[in-house]
Parts: sequence; C-alpha cells; structure tokens
Amino acid sequence: MFKETLREIKESPFKFVIGGIIHSFWFLIIPEFFVIGYLDRKMQSNFYGVFQLPNWRIITNLFVRGSKLISIILLYMIAPMALAMISIPTFQSPTKLKPTYILDLGLILLMSFLLVGGIANYVRNENRFIKAFNLKEIFEIMLWDPKEYVETYLIIFFLGSISLVLMMIPIIGLFIFGFINFFILIVGTNMISKLGGASYEKSEGFQTEEEYHY
Repeated sequence: MFKETLREIKESPFKFVIGGIIHSFWFLIIPEFFVIGYLDRKMQSNFYGVFQLPNWRIITNLFVRGSKLISIILLYMIAPMALAMISIPTFQSPTKLKPTYILDLGLILLMSFLLVGGIANYVRNENRFIKAFNLKEIFEIMLWDPKEYVETYLIIFFLGSISLVLMMIPIIGLFIFGFINFFILIVGTNMISKLGGASYEKSEGFQTEEEYHY
C-alpha cells in the first residue's frame, strides 16, 4: 500500500503538501477536523473507484466529515481516557506500577484495535454512524483478512505513534512530523478502505474525481 500511496502523491503533490501543512498545526485542534474529514473523503472516494487524492474543496463538507469521524474515535476511546483521568493521582508514584495503568493500557489497545474495523465498516456503509459500532460486522472484517487487519492497525497506531518523536526537533520538527504522519495516515486509510472491500484494481464506476460528488 505504500507504493500505491506514493503513486497518488506523485500524481497530486500539491494536494499532499496542503494536507501536510494543515496537519502540522494539529495542536490547534480545529485544523485537524479538516484533515480527518479529508481522510474520510479519501476513503469514501476509494469505494467509488477514485484512487487519487481528493481536492481540498468544499471545506464545510470536510469539517462535517471530520466531526463525525472524530466523534466515533472519541466514543471508542472515552473509556481509556476516563480511566486515565481517574489514575492521574497515582502519577505521584511513577515507579510503582498500578493496576489501573495495566487496565488502561489494555483498554487502549483493545479499543484502538476495534476502532480500525469500526471505521472500515462506517465507510463501507456510506458513513452510517451506527455502523461504526456494529461488533458483528466489525468481527467479520477482522476475520476476512486477519493479517492485513493487524498490519493496518500497526501502521496507523504503531508507526503513527513513533512519528511523534519527530516533534522533538526544534521548530522544523512540527512540519517534518506533519508531512510524515500525514503520509502514514493516508497509507492507513487506504488500507482501511481495502479492509472494507474497496478494490485497488481498475474497476467500473467513477474513475475521475470530477465524476464523484463529494
């Protein structure tokens, strides 16, 4: 999938540059709504046979898309976040391993693992919100290709987490992180589309972005 993503970026480098710049300012929160909305648009367009980076247009649509997808992410991660907040007082003894730390870590891994399937099911059902939480269909996606599911999870959450160290580079580190992490996210969302059933081979249907009404 790295090869396919690089091809898409080579065909539309300016669209990638815009995304990388906006993603670099993720800490302002609002810009990230547009980035997540863009990734959602990318996944949805894959299901219509449009295997290219979408245009950065109709920004209100991007914001709405981003809001829905971020809401799904937050609902999946609300339990780990709540447990983390409860555990805050125990940070006074960082050398002592608390049961809540282990439980929180386990919840983070479990919920983020399910989140991959939830997003795949959400997108393949034309962004029906409730479908992101249909466990039966999520497990079907997991079992359809377990190896690819795990690879998708590792790319998004493992590589994505590792890329955070790039922000330690003074000033320019924010932009290096923005572009590299944005690339990782595109690869991950393309893989999620594939998990949902999108074919990356030439298919019938929409073949150019102009034909697909976002």
